[in-house]
Amino acid sequence: MLNWTRSAEPGTYLYEMIHLSDCGNYRARVWQWFREGRLTQRTLIDEQRVSSNWRQISGPSFAGEPLAELAPWAGGPARPQFSSA
Repeated sequence: MLNWTRSAEPGTYLYEMIHLSDCGNYRARVWQWFREGRLTQRTLIDEQRVSSNWRQISGPSFAGEPLAELAPWAGGPARPQFSSA
């Protein structure tokens, strides 16, 4: 069980419970959000392992950049590069 506090939102915190399947391919998480001591929201997260060989995954990231360009171990820069607008 994890406890997270929200520094940007005083009086708001959440508890996270994580359940791992016996086979190791599934994870379920529940976040219970509290504001001023009252339960205000629950977030349910169901996850499934995509690959145990994560170092070999290539292709676009969710941000659109190729993963190899973001990963230092794959020859990319140590941190993402941002340009000023």
